[in-house]
Amino acid sequence: MSLALALLLGAALIALLFPKSLIRRNAGRPVPRSSSRGARNDNSSTPPLWETEAAPGNDDKAWWENADYFWVVLCKNGEFHNHENPSHAHRIPLGQTDSVLSLPISKPFKVRCNLCGKENVYAPSEVMRWEMKAPERFVPHPLFRD
Repeated sequence: MSLALALLLGAALIALLFPKSLIRRNAGRPVPRSSSRGARNDNSSTPPLWETEAAPGNDDKAWWENADYFWVVLCKNGEFHNHENPSHAHRIPLGQTDSVLSLPISKPFKVRCNLCGKENVYAPSEVMRWEMKAPERFVPHPLFRD
């Protein structure tokens, strides 16, 4: 197959896959940094997520570093917590972590629920990493303090 025929077939395939309404008007020209590259509304002044260097209101962290992770266990007192929604389990925060640290414990431990006050024994396999906002007046469990 000759090069000219291959280019012609490629152009026809592109025309079929991408109608003119999807092709940008300024194709082939550089897009200024201040434009809303990738946004559907060209009048928007908000840059797309991949151009955002930091999350709004937090200049020292990028958006992917902004998440707060906690070690949590599910409270075993279902009679107290499940009266409103039986499919919801109350999560007891144990200590703050990040997305990659390994679990700092290796044997069963006791935890008292911050809402119902019941104390239960939990195995390390019952501890989960959970992304959540930091609770107000949070005191980490003694085994999860740094």
